[in-house]
Amino acid sequence: LNYNLIPESEEGILYKVNPPLRSQEDAEQMLKYLREGKIDWIETDHAPHSPKEKFSDPYLSGYPSLGLYKFFVDGFLPRIGVNEELIRRMTYNNIVKTFGNKLK
Repeated sequence: LNYNLIPESEEGILYKVNPPLRSQEDAEQMLKYLREGKIDWIETDHAPHSPKEKFSDPYLSGYPSLGLYKFFVDGFLPRIGVNEELIRRMTYNNIVKTFGNKLK
């Protein structure tokens, strides 16, 4: 399939996420903020929807793969210069600091 970024099209619906994807300029600024540690935490809009559910009315929001988050954290972030300490802060420490650790 040729997925484009037009959410209204059948081929672009895979990319319907909350918040919605932004412009290239916004994405570049967000990456800059990630590298500078100006992002408190990162999370996903992954969802356990099958491709059939994503491509059928009501075209559910979210991306059906938690594996992409692992790639984002373990592969992409280090590749763009985000160090391990900052990754841990954005994926765990700041979240626990804000909401507490309910697992204790």
